[in-house]
Amino acid sequence: MMFSDDRKFALSGWLQVHERTLYNRRYKLQIFLILYEFFSEIENDEADLNFLFGIEKGPVFGAVWTDYGKICDRFHIISKSIYEDKVIKINEDRARRCAFIVQTLTEEEWSSLMKKLNIWKAKKSEILNYKYKIAELDLTDLNDEDINLITMLNNLYPSELVENSEIITVKEKIFVVSKVDYDQIIQNHMARLEKLAKKPKSHNPVFVKLDDEGKLVVE
Repeated sequence: MMFSDDRKFALSGWLQVHERTLYNRRYKLQIFLILYEFFSEIENDEADLNFLFGIEKGPVFGAVWTDYGKICDRFHIISKSIYEDKVIKINEDRARRCAFIVQTLTEEEWSSLMKKLNIWKAKKSEILNYKYKIAELDLTDLNDEDINLITMLNNLYPSELVENSEIITVKEKIFVVSKVDYDQIIQNHMARLEKLAKKPKSHNPVFVKLDDEGKLVVE
């Protein structure tokens, strides 16, 4: 028996088809789903934030977390089918933006960020002390600070930026570059990126570009 609904299946199917590497990471799928639903909410579109659960890593949609973890083969088949059959309409622009944003932080960084949400912090003691390390979250604990954090993420990555940018990952460091500069950076500046990746004080993501002389600069 599977517990996910058609909406979460369809969104998962979108990620499976368009960003399989992200989809293959159980927690990154969760971040994608959370961002999509939160962005839908703040953009006054249809959203579904029900059945959020808290685990040690942060909030997750419990049904998807369970289905993906225990019945993953069926989950892959059903999610792809429901997306491709267009059972639920997906906002493609929002989905692309969310998938891009998920790539800008490591799983550990996403976990740290998501645990700043009051909706998770309100149940922190219960999550960490309960033997199963999981607790149902209460939407009434979603406060203005939570909405402000999600809104900030939404505003940082407008469609134009996402459409015109590429991501380069060097070890645990994530660089955002323009599509115009991408090929030249890959060919001529990887050594420089590797040096930047070793700097402990730089936070993901790092925005870099080429100046008028073709030199790599951090924005």
